[in-house]
Amino acid sequence: MRASLEAVEVAEAIGNTYSQLWGSAALGMTCFLNGDHGASEEHLSDALAQARSAGTGLDYEALFLAVLADSCLARDGIQAAIDKSREAINAADAGGAWFQGALARAVMIDALVRSSAPESEIKAVIAAARELVHKSGGNSLLPRLREVEARLDGRSDRNTLQAGLRAAEAMYRAMGAPDPADRLIKELAS
Repeated sequence: MRASLEAVEVAEAIGNTYSQLWGSAALGMTCFLNGDHGASEEHLSDALAQARSAGTGLDYEALFLAVLADSCLARDGIQAAIDKSREAINAADAGGAWFQGALARAVMIDALVRSSAPESEIKAVIAAARELVHKSGGNSLLPRLREVEARLDGRSDRNTLQAGLRAAEAMYRAMGAPDPADRLIKELAS
């Protein structure tokens, strides 16, 4: 957090628009990771507004929108997460940003599962996300996709849900991501 705040201060001191929008974005992402979703959304929205008004940094628009959508989802703003995910998907697809497109779809899938959307709709988004993961080499998204697949497949079968969440937990651990792995362990224990 301290480094992100310092980056914002330095960017403001030098007055470079690109540095300023990245300072805001980095601070927004740091806030997201620290669980301060209101601040995350504020800083990411500022970064987006700066990028759009200056016409610079738009190559990261889809990333900013995807994290913004994930922040909305984290505070149970399911419809806002779906809307921001769609916006991120459109930006990623227009710019050929495969990883950002896969990330936006992962957030979308999570939101659609939570909204009880039809299975066919969710599976189509999963297939598109997996294709983009393959094209981009963005394998870091595979555990999240496995987790949402488990939630989808486990809607009517608790055993399927638990087995899928255990598989996702193992994938998170194997890639060195203990926080989501621990979150799933706690969920499985409850």
